[in-house]
Amino acid sequence: MYMHSFQGGATLLSLGLLFILYTMFVWWRDVLRESTLEGHHTKVVQLGLRYGFILFIVSEVMFFFAFFWAFFHSSLAPTVEIGGIWPPKGIGVLDPWEIPFLNTLILLSSGAAVTWAHHAILAGKEKRAVYALAATVLLALVFTGFQGMEYYQAPFTISDSIYGSTFFLATGFHGFHVIIGTLFLIICGIRQYLGHLTKEHHVGFEAAAWYWHFVDVERKSGLRNESSKTKRIGLFQRITAALLLPLIIIYKKDRRDYGRLCSPRNDPKLDLGLFEIVPFNRNQRCFLVFRFFSEQIEEPNGFRQLRYFHRPSGA
Repeated sequence: MYMHSFQGGATLLSLGLLFILYTMFVWWRDVLRESTLEGHHTKVVQLGLRYGFILFIVSEVMFFFAFFWAFFHSSLAPTVEIGGIWPPKGIGVLDPWEIPFLNTLILLSSGAAVTWAHHAILAGKEKRAVYALAATVLLALVFTGFQGMEYYQAPFTISDSIYGSTFFLATGFHGFHVIIGTLFLIICGIRQYLGHLTKEHHVGFEAAAWYWHFVDVERKSGLRNESSKTKRIGLFQRITAALLLPLIIIYKKDRRDYGRLCSPRNDPKLDLGLFEIVPFNRNQRCFLVFRFFSEQIEEPNGFRQLRYFHRPSGA
């Protein structure tokens, strides 16, 4: 009703959004209370939360697939209405090697930072996890600022042909997801600071990390929407490399520190997104086994088997 300028449409839209936000807040508050304070999150509940969030991410993939389909349908077979060429005549495309490339590097670096935070949580280093989450949030805010600058400087609008429509729809919804993911990570950072997250109990952080990695993949796919024929290395790339090098060094140092904990004696699990790398011994040889939400079971004969359930961690 708001989009069609009906009387009272803005009021109804505002009330609907307020009710939705209130419902989400109360539900998430109850989930945190049940897991952190009351201890009601059994293994079955944890498994349900994981599966539910995975299905949510799958639905998000389908959501963005529609935008990419529209873009490639229009670009690979341009119609006569836009002159049979792509981009349409009169559209000044953005240089992908300036702000788009810089933003992609920033977002990928934030993905490395959130993985650093995950490793720190698994290693029991609470302060380092807080620092890593703060770095992730800072990079996300920088990304959002550059995205706003890119919109402000864009030589076309959402109403300028199918190119402008697909560009602003895809990148706009991606930016909205970045904002939601930033809020998600801020909440995880606060919970980590308060001691809610432990190496055995952090499903909420895992969900935030999965969501952020999804945003990374989404950005890499959406970069095609911002491309042109220009290929040059400019000032943005040099500045980005200089700023991100210290973060990469810190991340690799933390990986080495965590690697010292990896020994056949305790067989720790190195979590990478939806999968885990699990070192274990069999016939005096070391294997790396990729598994999906599995538990490692010690058998009487000394061998280890993989059972596909879930890890004992909570929200």
